[in-house]
Amino acid sequence: MVHSYRYHHKLKKCDRQHAEEEEVLLSALMCSVSSGCFKWTRPKQLFSLIILSLLSCCLILSPPMFSSPSTSSLLYSFAVESDAVATNNVNTKAYSCSSVSNGTICCDRSSVRSDVCVMKGDVRAHSASSSIFLFTSRYNSSAMNRVSSLVDKDEGFQHEKIKPYTRKWETTLMGSIDELSLIAKTQNFRIKHHCDVMHDVPAVFFSTGGYTGNFYHEFNDGILPLYITSQHFKKKVVFVILDYHRWWIMKYGNILSLLSDYPAIDFNGDKKTHCFPEAIVGLRIHDELTVDPSLMQDKKSIVDFRNFLDRAYWPRVKSMIEEEERGAQNKLLRQKTQSSIKNLKQVHDATLKKPKLVILSRNGSRAITNENLLVKMAEEIGFRVEVIRPRPRDRTGQDIPSHQFK
Repeated sequence: MVHSYRYHHKLKKCDRQHAEEEEVLLSALMCSVSSGCFKWTRPKQLFSLIILSLLSCCLILSPPMFSSPSTSSLLYSFAVESDAVATNNVNTKAYSCSSVSNGTICCDRSSVRSDVCVMKGDVRAHSASSSIFLFTSRYNSSAMNRVSSLVDKDEGFQHEKIKPYTRKWETTLMGSIDELSLIAKTQNFRIKHHCDVMHDVPAVFFSTGGYTGNFYHEFNDGILPLYITSQHFKKKVVFVILDYHRWWIMKYGNILSLLSDYPAIDFNGDKKTHCFPEAIVGLRIHDELTVDPSLMQDKKSIVDFRNFLDRAYWPRVKSMIEEEERGAQNKLLRQKTQSSIKNLKQVHDATLKKPKLVILSRNGSRAITNENLLVKMAEEIGFRVEVIRPRPRDRTGQDIPSHQFK
């Protein structure tokens, strides 16, 4: 298992200053999305602020603002380890592998930022060999015509290699990313190719290694490219993840659930052979925190991505708001209950301090004719009045009916 590559470069003084400034911003942004360290007041404004902050970060910290293409020093986060600055050169208004014939591997390596390969047909993932196989018919001439890479009779008639991460110009960083072999082989009908799990939807293979763990890069290098690459599938797609992190799945589960109806697959940890009708290996990226509508099948923009984030996080925001409201209601109820108990206690204490007047009420000639008036007057002057009405009894202890005595 390859460990994530995290900021081990030696930075110049000015670079360290940029790094510290970026870390402050990213920490604030991370806190605004991570659960438990903020109060949700206005969710839509919050996520608008997140995107605006990320865009601002992009404009402030982009490589052209730091140095010229010839600068030899390695800059934090946006480091370019070649003679060229990482600029977007895929603005061809169409991807070279947007249309792929069945039984074919097509790799688009035109971007400085990432390579993307598309496989269509009988696609089988084999994690033990870090390979994805495409089995094709012996007489598939269209596939043979597309052969442009290494030919090896022992392995297949087409063999491509790719590291599915979106910072391919950073050669040191990319050294930590797992490499996949994409192999097209002629199907041998005498051999029954085993398939443990058969999927009827395409797969998107990508890595959560690299700078994963840094909030800015998690969005710029991962979440946003994943949205660009997969949203047009309308959730009918399976994500296969290299350098899989359970915490990453938990953290971005709401986003993944809006992009796919299926659980993500740990490529290295799941030893089953998964089969797909199509596979996209690698993620498409347009620029720093950018969605280019001219490169999107349905003309989506960065505004659509912002709205997508609102939908992804609103259920969590709503539940937290409801929880806070329930907490406030329970607190108010407790306060009212405590106030009522206090008032009752005060009334009880005050009652105990009054002198008590006991009136023995009898019938017949001993009856008090103005009893009610007497009770009222006694209470008004501060007595606690208790009226006792004894019942006369005969020698056997039985009550005598009232009509028998006067």
